[in-house]
Amino acid sequence: MQAVRVDPKVWFSAERTFLHWAKIAVVFAASATLLITSAGSAPRGVTYGVATSGTCGMPVVNGATCSGAAAEAGLTVQAARNDGHVRGVTDAPPYCYMEDGVLKFNEKGVNKGMCSEKKVCICEEVVVDLFLYIPAAVLGIASLVVLGHAYRKHLKRLGGLGSESRMVQASDFADKSGAYMIAVTMSLAILGLVSAPFISGQEG
Repeated sequence: MQAVRVDPKVWFSAERTFLHWAKIAVVFAASATLLITSAGSAPRGVTYGVATSGTCGMPVVNGATCSGAAAEAGLTVQAARNDGHVRGVTDAPPYCYMEDGVLKFNEKGVNKGMCSEKKVCICEEVVVDLFLYIPAAVLGIASLVVLGHAYRKHLKRLGGLGSESRMVQASDFADKSGAYMIAVTMSLAILGLVSAPFISGQEG
């Protein structure tokens, strides 16, 4: 087979083409990161539950909230009483808890005891809505698809220009499918960036 000399500019052109695609993928990845940050800073819902062992990961630290939390958890509708443990004790849990049918609140949170069946702790539980992260996930996956497509095309171009006995295809350079992919991913990026604030607002 007769050797064909390839102008070095063609190699540089192939490299520049791949780098342009890589830059686009980076822009999409940065947009996905922005959406993740936006979703993480969105207001979170709070529910209340009980713990009968160990300690609360997020205790109810406000006396007024303690009463409402106990009602929401289905324990009692009575107002919380101060347990009177100013210096703290080791046989009662800190903050909001239920003992012998009485709702108590350790104002300073100085108690060192554990939650138990007799002394039920009332805890906060943060509700994380994964729906907020869908736009970021879609855009992040799209950025990986774009980068993978660009690298595959890059290898084909290099194979055609090198000594791998491969015929150069016009589609390796005139990438119509890549253009459609860019249009779709760009639309997803714009849609995600525009819809994220509205989704966060509705969830809050």
